[in-house]
Amino acid sequence: MIDETSDTSSSLGDEEAFVRELHDALAHLRDLPIHGTHPLGSLIGQPRPLGPLALRQVLLDAIETLRPPAHVVTSAPRWRRYRYLRLRYVEGVPLPQVCAALGIGERQARREHRAALQELAVLLLDPASPSARQSAAASLTVVPLPSATTSVDDDEPVSSDGGHLDAELSQIEMEPSLEPIELRPALEDALRLVGRLAASHAVDIQLLQGDSPLTVLATRTILRQILLNLFSYLIGLPSIRRVQITTIEAGANADVRLLGAGAEFRDVSPLSPALAAAKRLAQGEQGSLRIEQTPDGVLARLSLLTHQASRVLVVDDNPDLIRLFRRYLRGEGFCLLQARNAIRAQQLALTLRPDVIVLDLMMPVQDGWDFFHALRNDPATAAIPVVACSVLPERELALSLQASDFLAKPVTPETLLKALEPYRRTFRPDQGPPGAGAVRRDSP
Repeated sequence: MIDETSDTSSSLGDEEAFVRELHDALAHLRDLPIHGTHPLGSLIGQPRPLGPLALRQVLLDAIETLRPPAHVVTSAPRWRRYRYLRLRYVEGVPLPQVCAALGIGERQARREHRAALQELAVLLLDPASPSARQSAAASLTVVPLPSATTSVDDDEPVSSDGGHLDAELSQIEMEPSLEPIELRPALEDALRLVGRLAASHAVDIQLLQGDSPLTVLATRTILRQILLNLFSYLIGLPSIRRVQITTIEAGANADVRLLGAGAEFRDVSPLSPALAAAKRLAQGEQGSLRIEQTPDGVLARLSLLTHQASRVLVVDDNPDLIRLFRRYLRGEGFCLLQARNAIRAQQLALTLRPDVIVLDLMMPVQDGWDFFHALRNDPATAAIPVVACSVLPERELALSLQASDFLAKPVTPETLLKALEPYRRTFRPDQGPPGAGAVRRDSP
């Protein structure tokens, strides 16, 4: 009599072993000596085991195969799983920073991790037949991963907005639309829209005169929405009768301060939906928003980049990398913009004239080397400094081709800031305040 249960258990054990080996191989994606003798090379390279370079390339190709088509919305689970694999293994980003880039908690990240490994395992087990992959996916059981990668807090909340706002921000960041905007007309425009609301609450809003015109870098529609949310929040506070608005410039940053005179807030955690949305939108604009109680009332402090900020064009096909870089450089006076392909990068280089370009050398369709060559052969862009960035050890080659610097992946806050520091715009004390022609770029 045949013991079918034994056969099923054996099959399940094989699948579990495959997933464990896959996870271990991905965790050592940049460690060729380990890949040289890794069991996964035999499991997917039968009858002849794969060598270290071939195994790594198979894993990289498999991850890219999971990239959803362009018509799939960025909030879809397929995108999150693909991005997780790219960030965690290809970019080598630590788990907490992956969560920050994806806008999810670690509990949800663990679920995405398991689902992504399952999809990748099914693809590697049967790369030829989509129907076979679907059938295998239904039966494949992904076991808990080693504790080193799953030590997360089960009580960690997931994104409270269901990912919708995060998806909107992702779209904004993929196609940069920051532009110089005069702050006072933008404030006056928002005030016109909330005029009736303020009158119905008997609230007087005063826009105090600044010392000089102030220009910020922002997306016009997003800046308006942030201001509308802030005005609506302050107008709705109990006992408030007056809101005073002042603007202050400090180098690469500008503060818009809205004081709800005499108002009080007793509990700002959790934030109201309007404030929560304004805060997320401000972060997407590379700014920040803080609400605090002062002796005079409730103060909302919105910080934005000014046109004095150093402009950094990041050329990378990973839509989450720019968000990670922005977190690394928050408050450092850099305005980060992203191009996901060489064609878009060339357009932005010509129109925005960035202070420096951070260029990923490994991109689909047209890689970084082609773009670098085109950049150097165009007189309009030939002088723009380029920091080459790669997961491969290509420093010597990049520098020999006149790259200004080389940034090895995984990128840390320290290495990124060090690479960009020579291109930070500073202000000469003897030339007056920023905005009076005092901008200069330090020499590399």
